[in-house]
Order: sequence, then structure tokens, then C-alpha cells
Amino acid sequence: MTKKGLYKLVTKPHTFLKDYIAKKRYKFEYLIPRQRVIGKYQYTIVSAIYNVESYLDEYFKSIVYQLLEFERHIFLVLVDDGSTDNSANIIKKWQKKYPNNIIYIKKKNAGQASARNVGLKHVKTEWVTFVDPDDFLDINYFYNIDTILSKRESEDIGMIACKWIIFREKSGKFSQKHPLNFRFSLGNRVFKYIDDTRFLPSSVATTIYRYSVIKSNGLFFNENIKPNFEDGHFSGKYLLYMKEEYICYASDSKYFYRKRANETSTLDNSWSNPNRFDIVIEQGYLQLLEDSLKIKGYILTSIARLIMYDTVWYFKRIINNPQSISFLDKSQKRRFKELLYRVFEHIDREIIWNFELTGFWFYHKVGFLGMFHKEKPPYTLVYIEEYDEVKKLLKLKYFYYGDTPYEEFKIDNISTIPTYIKSRIHHFIDEIFCKERIIWLPIDRGGETLNITIDSIDTRIVLNGKQHLHGVDINTILDLKTRAIKINLKDIPPHIKIIRKLATTSSSVKKYKDAYVIMDRDNQADDNGEHFYRYLKENHNELNIYFVLRESSHDYKRLEEEGFNLLPFGSISHTIALLNAKYLISSHADKYVVNYLKLAYYRDIIRYKFIFLQHGIIRDDISTWLNKKNIDLFITSMNSEYNSIAGEETNYKFTPKEVVLTGLARHDKLLSRTEPTENVILIMPTWRNSLVGDMKGITAQRETTERFYNSDYAKHWKSLLHSTELKEYSKKYGYKVVFFPHVNMQIYIDWFEAPPYIEVRTHKTDPILHKLFRRAKIMITDYSSVFFELAILKKAICYYQFDYDYMYGGHHSSQIGYFDFEKDGFGSVSYTQERLLYNLKQLLERGGLPDKIYLDRIDASLPFRDGKNRERILHAIKELEKP
Repeated sequence: MTKKGLYKLVTKPHTFLKDYIAKKRYKFEYLIPRQRVIGKYQYTIVSAIYNVESYLDEYFKSIVYQLLEFERHIFLVLVDDGSTDNSANIIKKWQKKYPNNIIYIKKKNAGQASARNVGLKHVKTEWVTFVDPDDFLDINYFYNIDTILSKRESEDIGMIACKWIIFREKSGKFSQKHPLNFRFSLGNRVFKYIDDTRFLPSSVATTIYRYSVIKSNGLFFNENIKPNFEDGHFSGKYLLYMKEEYICYASDSKYFYRKRANETSTLDNSWSNPNRFDIVIEQGYLQLLEDSLKIKGYILTSIARLIMYDTVWYFKRIINNPQSISFLDKSQKRRFKELLYRVFEHIDREIIWNFELTGFWFYHKVGFLGMFHKEKPPYTLVYIEEYDEVKKLLKLKYFYYGDTPYEEFKIDNISTIPTYIKSRIHHFIDEIFCKERIIWLPIDRGGETLNITIDSIDTRIVLNGKQHLHGVDINTILDLKTRAIKINLKDIPPHIKIIRKLATTSSSVKKYKDAYVIMDRDNQADDNGEHFYRYLKENHNELNIYFVLRESSHDYKRLEEEGFNLLPFGSISHTIALLNAKYLISSHADKYVVNYLKLAYYRDIIRYKFIFLQHGIIRDDISTWLNKKNIDLFITSMNSEYNSIAGEETNYKFTPKEVVLTGLARHDKLLSRTEPTENVILIMPTWRNSLVGDMKGITAQRETTERFYNSDYAKHWKSLLHSTELKEYSKKYGYKVVFFPHVNMQIYIDWFEAPPYIEVRTHKTDPILHKLFRRAKIMITDYSSVFFELAILKKAICYYQFDYDYMYGGHHSSQIGYFDFEKDGFGSVSYTQERLLYNLKQLLERGGLPDKIYLDRIDASLPFRDGKNRERILHAIKELEKP
């Protein structure tokens, strides 16, 4: 039982029992003795069976014990598609009980569509459906359908759609939140299809068809269409041939779709199948559209909307997320795009504009209309995002396609010029999907009405989901945005209420009022957070500063002995400090930093602004990740880095209001240290997102994954460490070799089995990395931003990028950004071990000194070497407090 469930049991036992019974009723209702009902019609279920032994008994029970008498009305055709588990024996057990109702067929594995086609040949009833064997049915499923059919005198119903209930196997919970379940809000209903062509029942598992339509028109499942849309294609073809005028939505016939705990269903794995981006679109979407033209002479609205419904999921997954299709090569991506354009030649702009399912927002409509029809929407929506009380700035945004529109902002009919403004690009693969205009407009309670015009067309202002067609009252804007953050205290657990109360006590307020809560990782310091804290500690005693770190961290004792004002990560004092803080300041923006306080519990009393000190200089495009964060002040160190984030038409949402150019806090100390440089080759590769597991809860610590051990990353770095040339160069030129992998990869450090002559170092052995950087003369890295540390010190760098295409093909959290290693880098770039060792030898022969070309690039790129980065950062923070 979950904590939430236990809390409900203790505090509301009657409610808990009621909910528990409701959830279990669906699964165990068949055990209740009752008189079975004799109906009018007969039904056949064709099911494709493949390795579903764990689910078959529940499937059979939900069908055999239907309220409508099974033996007289329901027949099963079970086609075993080459199962290798115990599915066959379970089926035969039930077949022995009901030999007249169950047909079992064994065949070689060829896929679900193939099995269903075999099963269709054995149907003898008027009605047929295709229940999946890992799902189950409500006890009234067929009784409700039979009752609906029996009430109608004429045989005019062509298909029946049943209600989809999601059963989450892992939690045991049921959910009716399927995007199409609104169709059943009016209860059981039969309607003339021509009067409502918006929706086509597309899941063959939850739809019941007339077998006569299937047989007379030779309909079958296209066996090439997989891993998805074989259902939609079949239902669409059926609709094209259906002569009956009516369709039924059977609200009381509940189909329970099992969301498997192990996520092994076809749907769970379909997004990693290349066929979804080729065959599904060509033989599924396109063929169905062309069949509609051929058979009907036009595109049926329901078929166009069905295909819209299916294609929207591609866009929602891929927009600004190229990593999602990293397994496709360039030609496959090009083919995918070409097929989509062919599909949308058949989908009218009106279908796009009026589409309202699956969270298809105005944003998507702008993108679809622009990409596929080069058209603009008939009006524009401008969204009110937030209000900066200190700066008196209102944040607005709107979406457009093409050139920047003409904009006019008026307060009380007087034109007002935005303080900050930029356009952000939203990409679909390598193409612009749409653009987002971001505006910070000066506004105060002194004004009365805000009016906006975009491109001289109808412009509507959206405030908290409501559209205002003729301007909006300014006081309404400010008041509603304040009320929007309120929460319902009744929904908060008792222990959270206690913490909220503690945070407001006089002692807590006195201790933590206006605190600067600073941290690096939860389990590790020695980054920009630590260095900025130390600067404040030594120079600004007037500030109320705290540093957050796990007590188990190797850095905790060191900082404690230095006199840091420490808050143990995860402690009540950590939470109370944040609830009274003025600033949360960190070198990291991971969830254990920015989402430590749950907004559902605390959003009404959180007051701090988040200052992102950064972990390093951003070189790649990590906008996909950072755009999800709310950052009030974003630290940068190079002009090119700043422009890539705050500049016009970048992929980032941040404007010059949030982004400042100051330099990194830790670089001040790096430049001021006096440790001598030694003959040391520092091998320091970064990590790969795809080669580590998830974070272990609310922490930076990662799980291991089997993918690592056979990866190119593991093989190449291990090969380098064990190469005879590296050992020979070390001895010949008098260099020590130090191996220091990224903190996320240190979980595998023993696997590398570094030779004895190589020093293996970690954050535990070297808690102060600056000493190591000062000591090293040469760095070998791949893409790690630590090369900027060596560049600041004007030392030699070698880039080893054996997996460049893999790294930037979507397998890591980065995309190629403004920085080109060949043109902008501070050292030689090697793509093979042979070339790396050659470049290293050349470097060693000239005393380990970098070429002039790289020194010139360093001077041109890194402007801040005056030791005043931390001073500039504090100044930028203080500016947040000024009107």
C-alpha cells in the first residue's frame, strides 16, 4: 500500500473501503453468483495469442462469466501466433470446458494481423470483435450490447464502439482518462453516422463489426502495417464499405485495457520501431486516404480526423526532441518527412483548424497550418504568462509561422514598447515547426486596459485559459495571476501542513528570512555553488547564506570544518529554509534542485528566485532540457554562449531579462591558485545519457545499466587506457597519466581496470578539482566542458570523438550548438585512437605546449580573466531586486 493509501485508510476508512471495492469490482464481479441472461444475438471474439500466459485466465473468466450467457451467445477463435510459453495449455484447459464455444488454432509467428486474418475465416456469427488476450471485459459488456441491438427493429447499426478503461497493472488502478472517452458522456447512444462524422471507432479490440460487411467486401488486416495503426486502417476500410446508416456508442460496455507493469505491450515498444515512421504512414495513412478518394470520391471527415489523431502523437513526441528518433538514419528521417507531407496533401486545412483532441493546442494548429499549407490561422492568441512584481514587467507569448509579424501593444490606447523581446524556434526534426514570440512588457496598476494587435488581424488575449476578444483589464491580469497560485489545503497531508506551519513560526522566519540557499549537487560540492558561497562568506557578512549538501557526501566534513553554514539535503531545515528563502542558487538545474519542493504542496508560499550558476560553459544546444526549467537568472561566460541562449531565433526560451554575461564563479579561484603545473596527461571523458540508468530517487546518483558494457564508449576508453603507445609515451617523455571519468560514469570505474602506471582519481580522492587542473599539462577529453578549465589556464587539449555521430544523433541530452570543435575548439580533434595518439605524440615532442592558433582562440573566446566573476554574479542578483 502506498503512503497516500495508508493515510486515507487511517483518516477516512469509509472512503478508502468504498474506493477499494470500486477498483476491485471490475476484476472479481464474475465471482458473484447470478442468473445468466438469454439474449438475441451471437458474437465471435477473434484473439491473436502470443506469449500471454500470465493474462489468459483473467481474459477467459471475464468472457466466460459474462451476464449474457456464454455458451449460447459468445464464441472464441483463438489463434496462437507461435507462442513459446504456456499459453497453449491454458487455452486447451478452457477449450476442454467449452468445446463448442472455443476454437484453437496454432500457426507460425507472423504477427497480430496475420493471426486475426486466420481467425476471421472461422467466424460464423453476425457480429465479430477482436479482444486482446492481455485485456479483460466488464461482466455486462455483451449484455449491454445485446440489449441495445434488441431494442431496434431494423438492422441499421453498422458498428458498435465500447468504452475504454485503462487498467494500470503496476498500481492496480483504473482510469477513464482515455482521450476519446468523451464520446460516451451521453451514455449509450445510437446515432446516424452522417450526422456526426467527427469520430471513427478505430480500436478493433473495443469495436464490434458486422461480419457480413467484412466477408462480402473481402476485408482483411494489412499484415505489413505494424507496429501500430493496423486497427485504424481496418476500421477505416470497413467504414468505406459499410451500408448501414447508424453507429452505436455503448457507454455501459467497458473494455479494460491493461497497461502492463513491464511495459512489454506492442504499443509500449512501437516508438522504437522504424516501421512506424515508414510503412505505417505509407500503407496505413496514405493508402486509407487514397482508398477513400477511390471508393467515395472524397476524403471522409472521420478518416481525415482519425489520421490527424494518430499523426499528432508523432509531433508531440518529436518537436524540440530530436533524440526521440535517434535510431533513424538520415535517409529514414527524410523519408518520414516526405510521407508526412504526402499525407497532409489530403488533409484539408479546415480539419487541422477544427481539430481538438489529444491536447492539440493553438500552438500545434499554427505549426501544422504553416508547415503543410503555408497558411496562418484566422486569429492569433497571445498568452499572459507571468508578472514580475519588482520590475513591473508582464510576460507575454504567442506563436507564429514565417516572418516576424507586425506587433502593437497598447495600454489605455497608448503604444507601449516592450522592454525585452525575442523569437524562439520550435523544430520538427530539421525543419521549423513554428516560432514563439516572447515579450516582457512594462505594465503597472496605474493603467486600465491592455490591447494587443498582431499583424492587424483578430488578436485575443488569453488569461488563465479564458480568451479576451477586446482587450483585458490590467487589474484583472494582476489579480487573477495572484489567485491562480492558491492551493486547496484540504488536499495536503498532515506532515506537510506541519512543515508549512513550522516555516512560518517566528524562529524560522527570523533564522531563514531572505536566505541565499546555495548548493551544487546534492551529494557533491566543489562547483560554482561552493565557490560563490565562499565569496559571500568572506566578503558579505550582511547576507543570510546557507549551503545544502547531503551529510553522507565526501565534501560535507571538509566544508563543515571550513565553517560553512550547512543544511543537510533532505532535512526539515532544508525545506524550511527554502520556504523563507529569497534565492535558490545552484550550479545544477536537475529535479533534486529545482523540484525539491512539490508545487502541489508549497507553490502558494514559495517566494525564492532560482539563480542558475551553471555547471560549466554551455557549448552544445541543451535547450530541450533547460526550457523545462524556470530560471530567473542564467549565468553565462562567453559572448557566443550568451547569444546562443538569449539571442534572437535561438532554441532557448530565455531572453536578455534572464541571461547575464559574468563568467563562472569557480574560474576566479582557478586563476588565482598557485599549484605548479606538472607533466601530467589528464584523461577526463564526459558521460552519455544513454549509458547510465535513472537517478536513484531525488539525488544525482545514477543506476548502472547493462548497455554500458558493450558500448563504443566503454570499449574505446578502455582501449586507450590499455594502449601500449600511451604507456610508452608516458615513460619516454616523463609524463604521469591520470584517469578521471565524469561523476555519472564513476559507477563503472573498476570495470576499466586501468593499468598500475595510471592514477585513477574521482571526486572522493580529489574533492578540489582545481588542484588537478592546475597540476595537469595536457587534457584528453571528448566533449566535456571541463576543457574550458584547461583553456582558461592556456593549457593543451586533445579531443577524442570516436562517437561523434552517436553523441549528436540523439543518444545524449545534447544537440549540436554554436560551438564547432574543428573551427572553435582549443585543441586537435581526433576520431580514431590511432590519430589521437599521433596528435598526442606531436604535442609531447614540443613540450606539451598548445599551438598558437588555439591560444588565439582562447583569448578571443574567454573574456573574463580578471577574478571578478563572483562579484559580477552578485551584482546581477542584486539587480533582480531593483525596479
